[in-house]
Amino acid sequence: MYRIEIGEFDGNSWEDLMQRCWKDKYEKELFQRMPALVDGDSGIEGFTLATGIVFQSYCPERQYEAAELYAKQRDKINVDLKKLIKYKKDLKGVLGNQLIKEWHFVTPEFTNKALNAYCRTKEQEYRDMGEDHLDPEFRIIIKEYTDYIIEIVRHTSLMKLKLDIAVHVPFEIDWELCDSGHVENLRRKIGNLFQPYEMDEEVRTSKVKQVVESYIYYYQRGLKVLNKLEDDFPEKYGVLKKIKSSEGENVEDKCMFPIESKKEFLSEINVNLLKELKAALGDDFQKSSLEQLTKQIVSEWLMHCSLNFGGEYE
Repeated sequence: MYRIEIGEFDGNSWEDLMQRCWKDKYEKELFQRMPALVDGDSGIEGFTLATGIVFQSYCPERQYEAAELYAKQRDKINVDLKKLIKYKKDLKGVLGNQLIKEWHFVTPEFTNKALNAYCRTKEQEYRDMGEDHLDPEFRIIIKEYTDYIIEIVRHTSLMKLKLDIAVHVPFEIDWELCDSGHVENLRRKIGNLFQPYEMDEEVRTSKVKQVVESYIYYYQRGLKVLNKLEDDFPEKYGVLKKIKSSEGENVEDKCMFPIESKKEFLSEINVNLLKELKAALGDDFQKSSLEQLTKQIVSEWLMHCSLNFGGEYE
C-alpha cells in the first residue's frame, strides 16, 4: 500500500478513485472509461473523446526512497507508452478521428524533477515516430492527487475514505520560530501544573522542560497540518476556524474562575475540542489528523494566554 494525505492505496483502489475523478473533471470533454482489452490493457484507462486526452494511472506498491520511486515511475511510463503503438488499431477504433494530444500519467505523487525531464525526452521520441493517431505536438503530462483535490473531496464519503493530513515524519523544533514571550508563558503554566507534586527540584525542572518542548513540537507540527488543510481543503479549514474561535471563547470564559484541578481542566479542554472537531470533520478526516490539530490549538492557547488556569489564581 502507498500512503499519501488522502489515505492508503494499491493499484486497484487508486484507479477506482481516479476513474471517479476523471468522470467528474472531464465530463464536458466526453470522458470515456477504457476497459482492459482481451489481450491486456492498451496503455490507457480512459480518454476524452472531445479533446484527445488519454489517462494511465500508476500507484507504487509501497513507500520508496526518491531515487527508487523515480525508477519505478520512469519504467512504468516507458512500458505503457509502448502500448500506444502496440494497440494502435484498438485505440484508433475507440478514438475515431480524434488524435491523442496528451498522455496523462496519474500517480499519487512524484518527488524527482528528473521525471519531468524524462517525459520531455519521451514525448519528442513519440512525435518523431510520425504515427497517424498521435498529434504532432503530442505531450506527456504527470498528474498527482493534488490535481484532482476538488473531485477527491466529493468522492471520499462515497468511497468511505478519510483524509489523512497528519504529519507522520518526526522533525526538529525550529527554535527561531518560537516567540520568547510565548515560550515563557508556556514554561510558567507547565511549571504551575507541577507545583502540587512533591519532587526534587532538578527532576521538576527536567519534567517541565520536557513537557514544554512537547507542546512546542505539537504547535509547530500542527502548523504544518493547518497549512495542508488551508491549501488543499479551504472549506474544511473555514469550519475548523469557526470551531477554534467558539471553543476559544469558552475556554477564556472558564478561565475567569478558579480551577480546582489544572491537570484535569487541561485534559477536559483537549477532550472537548477533539469531540467538536470529530463531530464537524470526523467524516472527512482520520482521527490522527484531528488529534494533531487539537494539540496544536491547545498549545497555541497555552502560549498565547487564552488558557490561563483560572485567571488571577494561576
